[in-house]
Amino acid sequence: MAWPALGEVNTAATALQNAVNLQSTAKDAYDLGQETVSDQRLPLDVVVKDLWDTVEFNLRTEDASSLRRKAREWGVAYDGEEEEEPVPIPPTPPVP
Repeated sequence: MAWPALGEVNTAATALQNAVNLQSTAKDAYDLGQETVSDQRLPLDVVVKDLWDTVEFNLRTEDASSLRRKAREWGVAYDGEEEEEPVPIPPTPPVP
């Protein structure tokens, strides 16, 4: 097996260094983007919670399934982990 020529090694090393530099630049851009999103998160969370509460307040008289369906039209979606209040069973009248 022959050893590669010095020129081939230098070409491969240059290509590797260029790839490393490109990846480093991409990672830096990604980190900057994540920081920007993180900085905007808190004020937007407040707006989302306010809208969510407004939708739920306006639909408060609906039964649970109707509330979920109508709230979905406004972008409010439930993941199914919320506990709904059980529907009370009316007492049976005494038998005469």
